[in-house]
Amino acid sequence: MELSLGDMLVRAGVVTRQACGQAVSAQRRDGGNLVAALARAGAVDENRLMAFLDERFDLQERTLNVSDVDEAAVGLLPLPLLRKRGMLPFARSGSVLDVAVSDPTDLAAVDEIRFMTGHDVRTVLARPSTIERILADLPGAPAHNAAARDGEPVGSGTDAALAGRGPYLSPAAGRAHVVDMPGHGRRPVGSAPAAGPAPVHSAMARGRPAAREPGADTTVVALVDSLMKDAVARGASDIHIEPYEDSVRVRFRIDGVLQEVMTPPHEMKHALTSRIKVMSGLDIAEHRLPQDGRLKLDGTGGGEVDVRVSVLPVRFGEKVVLRLLHRSDLVTSLDALGIEARDRELFTRAMSKPAGMVLLTGPTGSGKTTTLYGMLSELNRPGVNISTAEDPVEYHLAGINQVQTHADIGLTFAACLRAFLRQDPDILMVGEIRDAETARIAVNAALTGHLVLTTLHTNDAPSSVHRLMDMGVEPYLIASAVSMVAAQRLLRRVCAGCRRVRAPLPGGMFTAPSAPAEEVRDVEDSHGAGCPECHHTGYRGRAAVYEVMTLTDDLQRMVLRGASAAELKAAAVAKGMRTLRQAAVDKVRQGVTTVEEALRVTDAAADGVEGQR
Repeated sequence: MELSLGDMLVRAGVVTRQACGQAVSAQRRDGGNLVAALARAGAVDENRLMAFLDERFDLQERTLNVSDVDEAAVGLLPLPLLRKRGMLPFARSGSVLDVAVSDPTDLAAVDEIRFMTGHDVRTVLARPSTIERILADLPGAPAHNAAARDGEPVGSGTDAALAGRGPYLSPAAGRAHVVDMPGHGRRPVGSAPAAGPAPVHSAMARGRPAAREPGADTTVVALVDSLMKDAVARGASDIHIEPYEDSVRVRFRIDGVLQEVMTPPHEMKHALTSRIKVMSGLDIAEHRLPQDGRLKLDGTGGGEVDVRVSVLPVRFGEKVVLRLLHRSDLVTSLDALGIEARDRELFTRAMSKPAGMVLLTGPTGSGKTTTLYGMLSELNRPGVNISTAEDPVEYHLAGINQVQTHADIGLTFAACLRAFLRQDPDILMVGEIRDAETARIAVNAALTGHLVLTTLHTNDAPSSVHRLMDMGVEPYLIASAVSMVAAQRLLRRVCAGCRRVRAPLPGGMFTAPSAPAEEVRDVEDSHGAGCPECHHTGYRGRAAVYEVMTLTDDLQRMVLRGASAAELKAAAVAKGMRTLRQAAVDKVRQGVTTVEEALRVTDAAADGVEGQR
């Protein structure tokens, strides 16, 4: 069995076992390498330590001073990262970067420097105190190191992902997007630096992609960090990084709509992908298969942010999508969603029943999971056993048993449901009914004394009945099990900072039967003129609208006789159901959103009924 460096040092008598154990604990807590941790703790004689490392690893010690260090070489990487790792790039020759290391066994750090810079790395041995002293004496180092000592997130890794060093700006449309390029000053993204060495095109070890140029290599780190910081600040739910033949496009999904924010230099696409892969624990050498990972960000002032990372091979590289899940956005009640009073009462009735199925329907991104979490938060009591099957578990709810499904090992939604029924449950939540088996088990659970909360992908509430039939669930089971179906959408809110009132709407603006023209005559229509708060979009934030259908006795009889979705919808509307279009009209009337937004979000659901028979 190969000995660790700590065991080698203890056996050689360079350090005591107690001191080594304390240094290992400090290393695990603070990061970095063992040699630097021993040196900082004063637990080792550096002369003896260097002699041992020189002999054991055949690395001659290099004596360095600040004057021996090429600042351009150091500038390839963030100083806090170098200080943490106990490494010092001091010279560059073509595609080779000379790096002084204090721990020759820290191959992961060498590997990280290799792919971040695009250079082959050649190491020499140096004292940890020498490396720390030179890094502290370099221009700009005191501020960086002070920040690191004061606890500011710096460098690389998931815990430091928001510590961008080159401010990324996303000005209004028509103006250049700018980043700070170390060594080159501020310049529009995509333009060439004013001066500097030629681009690096060296083939990286083990097939890793080459980065751009020495001045831009450190910008890859800063750029990724700044993108994430800006996305969090702007309330984005997703970041899309898309490689094309001659360009790279970065877009944020803000309030449900994708907005292009910048176009980094095409040569940076591989380095951007590699940086994100490392942060999320993915294989940087795998370019042929999709990969999924996770990381955490310290959202300054806004709590922790969980990030789900998806990498997909495409024609000209790998597309990366980062889903940002803000812990502070966790809904703790349905009231926080702004549900209208009449819909809130229907939700309360369905949730108060000891058994039955509550279905939420809508496309991806319509807020179904958020509504489910709001319901679970209200139902969560010490006397109730709640279990959930989710893919993925987006937020952790204290007091609720949450299971992450893994279809590749057989832990499907159906498998989870079968296991839940042996766990003495009261309330079950299934992230989504995707197949016939899950549908049948969920319906049977609702019929045997359990409250089941779940989702389906349908355009409106009545269509969900026929979706279950298509999955093989008999109509009599649906009529008995389903107590409520709610379809939902998210509308963008008019920005409060630039809200303006337009002329009253002309009669007939809404032509669908579910929203007669007389309902919107003489209604004041608000819109956003555009301001810095909303980044000149006119919208800021979103509001939910619901179409809630309860299965009354009359509707149950219609289900039993096989009524079409259109017939079910007409009957539900006659009994007072407010459609998605009508709910959107109400938001226009209240000044929450615009006519254009209401039409955009509810047009398909109002003008055509899915699954008509």
